[in-house]
Amino acid sequence: GQGFLIVPNEKTTYTADQEDPWHYCWVGFHGEEAGRILKICGIGQDDPVFSYSDIPKLQACVQNLMNFSSVGGNAFHSMEMLYRFFALICQEGYQKRQSALISTATAAGDCMEKNHSYGIGILEVAQYVGLDRSQLFRCFKQEYQMSPQEYLIACRITHAKRLLVQTDLSVSEVMYSSGFNDL
Repeated sequence: GQGFLIVPNEKTTYTADQEDPWHYCWVGFHGEEAGRILKICGIGQDDPVFSYSDIPKLQACVQNLMNFSSVGGNAFHSMEMLYRFFALICQEGYQKRQSALISTATAAGDCMEKNHSYGIGILEVAQYVGLDRSQLFRCFKQEYQMSPQEYLIACRITHAKRLLVQTDLSVSEVMYSSGFNDL
């Protein structure tokens, strides 16, 4: 009933219990929309694990995705099944996120913490919480005593520090993995 994100260009290790191993499959995807889709689903480098309670429904979706993705299969059916997969994950994740959100500023801060590494900007955060930039600035400043931009930079710096201490990634890899893509 759980899945996790493996991010390109970031070293990832995971191990199953030898006595009670996992039964798993993986879904690989890429493209211009990948970061936005993950953001919508509430999955990111800082929160890479997701849960899904209706396991048979998710298994059926993944099985259909595999069936349609075979060599010579219809690419549109494959895309349809991939989007169904994301829809299932997003729906359950959305319901959990909605119950956890305390305020608009908290939702914006949560969005930045989960998606800072994908090059998210303040305009996208404002759109996510349904405000314009100036409204977001005012409610964020009231809640956190800093601007949304300052908070986003702090998220990126915190993530970069953690990667520098806990991994052997190069400074360039850490920079890109932390969302500093335009330096």
